[in-house]
Amino acid sequence: VANEAATRLLGVPRGPEPLRLDALPAALLGAVLAARVPGGEPLRRLVALPSGTEVELHAARISGDEGAGTVITMRDVTEQRRLDRARRDLVANVSHELKTPIAALKGFLELLEDGAVDERHRREFLAAMTQETGRLERLVEEQLQLARLDSGALPLEREVIDLADLAGVVVAPRVPLARREGIALAVTRAAADPVPVEVDPARVEQILLILLDNALRHTPAGGRVDVIVDRDGQDGTLAVRDTGEGIPAEAQPFVFDRFYRGDPSREGRSAGLGLAIARGLAAAHRGSLDLRSQPGEGSTFTLRLPLRDAGAVTEEHPIPDLSGVGPPDPPPGG
Repeated sequence: VANEAATRLLGVPRGPEPLRLDALPAALLGAVLAARVPGGEPLRRLVALPSGTEVELHAARISGDEGAGTVITMRDVTEQRRLDRARRDLVANVSHELKTPIAALKGFLELLEDGAVDERHRREFLAAMTQETGRLERLVEEQLQLARLDSGALPLEREVIDLADLAGVVVAPRVPLARREGIALAVTRAAADPVPVEVDPARVEQILLILLDNALRHTPAGGRVDVIVDRDGQDGTLAVRDTGEGIPAEAQPFVFDRFYRGDPSREGRSAGLGLAIARGLAAAHRGSLDLRSQPGEGSTFTLRLPLRDAGAVTEEHPIPDLSGVGPPDPPPGG
């Protein structure tokens, strides 16, 4: 006999007839039969159901008598297990990111302590140590920022701005830098009217800088990056479109995950946290950040923010949970 919660969890029909043992999933049936052995001890084990749901199963005979019934209880622990894996992945990733600069700093310190280093090499070592220290500082700051986003505790100093004006101010000083790399960079005001949004300008600038850095890094010489500001219904949009190599379809679900790098050979350039932070900042403004990409044709990241006349963002608006990670086995080198 199974209650409604059990039949729903097991995906079996609920009807007037008792549920037959052979209707149970194989993994669950094995545990039930093991618990029904006379004199056997109560069982407690994790079982993965065919649906992908993970349950904590408890099975015990009602008494030691021959033919006595068996009580089975199940608890859905899928989300708990997912969070446990996410925490383990996070610790492993942070440890890995910390290991490289710490090892470099240790090596340089040992060389300097040796004493047989001329002045030129000493300056080179100190410069490299400064660079590695900066990398550590960025990793710690990014982790703190993500933690504040997860808890909804990131302060936002909002004011009404024209999204197109902000884009112009951020992009202008980077045009000659892009030109030096052979990349055309420009801002386009697609909307005839201003695009007023009530945001924290520094945080929106941070989002745009993350998107620009990604676009310029993945666009070869001779390509172009366009920043397009427009209106779409009750939203203002800011799109960063590049003509780079694009992102394979199988990798696209992972690009906003923490520590995900599409190209492992680029390890060391960043910790893979930028897009996770950008999407978190968008969510904190009651907005969104989406991707459209075609391999060989480039990528477009689009930030959507509520227009000022669509209603002000309030502190009470809950920020979505940003702590989750993608599937545990992203495609290698995607």
